[in-house]
Amino acid sequence: AWQLPPGWTAGPILWPAPILRRDKSGNIVGHGYEGDTLLPVVLTPPAALEGFAVELKAKADWLMCETICVPGGAKVSLTLPADGAAPAADPQWGPRLAATLARLPRTDDAWRVAAVREGAAVRLTVAPAGPGASRDLGALRCFDADNRGVYDVDQPVSPAPWGGFTLALK
Repeated sequence: AWQLPPGWTAGPILWPAPILRRDKSGNIVGHGYEGDTLLPVVLTPPAALEGFAVELKAKADWLMCETICVPGGAKVSLTLPADGAAPAADPQWGPRLAATLARLPRTDDAWRVAAVREGAAVRLTVAPAGPGASRDLGALRCFDADNRGVYDVDQPVSPAPWGGFTLALK
């Protein structure tokens, strides 16, 4: 929850692809992130900045889970110079932010995705859009944004005869 100075706007959080989370027994317990996870947001200042510094504030809430989930939160702030000069990349965070941005989920015109409902299940098909599509997609997993899918079961992936893959979702 942003508390920005007048005229500033915040874009949406650019969420990295989550990872599948399993407990110590190997059971799927959800999806999320491990360690430090950067969540990029584009902040846009007003056309004319006044003053010498600007304070950006936000309240962040999260869950930390292992055996049980424990809620957490913090109020954070950052004061930046507002002198109109182009910002320089931070030596500590610049490379980490660039790496995070490079790994964000994105569309890939080399692949087509389609879903078909089959009773209470959904069959997700990932098919090459043309002959140049690489077959190396890594591990396939569907993380639905609306949380309607059953998250705590495996999603069997099968190669399809046309060179793509199908995922069986519940």
